[in-house]
Amino acid sequence: MSDADGESIPECFIQCPSDHSKTIFSDGGSLLVVGDLDCCAEVRLPPEEIARAHAIKHGVSRRRFLAGRRLIRGTVAPWLGVEPDLVPLSIADTGKPYLPYGLRCSKEVPYLALAHSGDLVVALFSSEECGIDLELGQGRERRLNPVRLSERFFSREESLFLAELDKSLCAESFFTLWTCREAAIKADGRGLGALLASTRVLPEHLMTVRNGNGDTAAISVKIEGDTWQAFAWRMRGGYHAALAFRDLPHVIHWRDLR
Repeated sequence: MSDADGESIPECFIQCPSDHSKTIFSDGGSLLVVGDLDCCAEVRLPPEEIARAHAIKHGVSRRRFLAGRRLIRGTVAPWLGVEPDLVPLSIADTGKPYLPYGLRCSKEVPYLALAHSGDLVVALFSSEECGIDLELGQGRERRLNPVRLSERFFSREESLFLAELDKSLCAESFFTLWTCREAAIKADGRGLGALLASTRVLPEHLMTVRNGNGDTAAISVKIEGDTWQAFAWRMRGGYHAALAFRDLPHVIHWRDLR
């Protein structure tokens, strides 16, 4: 479904009320939460995260870091029955946030993924490994050269595919490919630098990208021997987003805090 501001939300997304429960994961569902950089301002962070934020010199980067941590902690805290600053949130060497394995085994505390771009932050919570990417395209489409970038970072099939498209569709398809690839890499968890060269959208799914059907159809992304299923969609304000899972959940609960 789409609106006049350019937002196109997949039909499998279901609006979730603010009093959502952790039971949404019991049937294999996932939860996506979207917020701006001032969201969840009332959420208290632990001293070590505040200290880490103060060490970030770039002002917007600092706000994104704080917004992401508040969004995660504010969402998970009610499920655990603890204050947000007591949520046992850890960070992998690749920078991916995660919750302790013992908690995840209970199926009451999910896997999670985080992304931010521009003035937005998005967090994904799922009963299985997952990844998410967000890219602000507005204002960048005219400046970037999608084909040249694809020749540097994408597979040969993906680069040739983009080269055959007209200019407007080429930029849109580039962001679809990029967000799907990066969401899958984040789901894998080994890091962008280690996996970018070995990641590709399967050729049979490039037509899905071309037809603009990424809003409702899965796009398969292959990383070495693994295949991830991605959803791509557009968000108002000129944002491109994608989620990635090994197996797509039958429903994705959507909560918008903007």
